[in-house]
Amino acid sequence: MLDKGRYDVWFFSRVGWFESTIERGQAVLLEEAKVLKSLLEQGKVGRERYDVLAEKLKGDFEVMRTETRRLARVFEENGEAGDD
Repeated sequence: MLDKGRYDVWFFSRVGWFESTIERGQAVLLEEAKVLKSLLEQGKVGRERYDVLAEKLKGDFEVMRTETRRLARVFEENGEAGDD
C-alpha cells in the first residue's frame, strides 16, 4: 500500500491517522486470534480449519506490520513535512 505513489504534505498530515488505523487493525486481528484459539479449545473448530484460519490471521497481521515499517521508513526518509 505505502510502496506506491508520491508523498506530499497531505500524506504527512495524515501519518498519525494511518498509524492509528493500522494499530487498530492489528488489535482486531489479535482479538480474532484469541477467539479462534478459544473455539479450538472448546472443540467448536477442528484443527485443520484452525490451522488455515490461523495462517490467514498471521498473514494479515504481517501485512499490517509491513505497512507500519513502510510508514516509518517513508516518514524518516522524507522528513516530517515531506520535504524532498
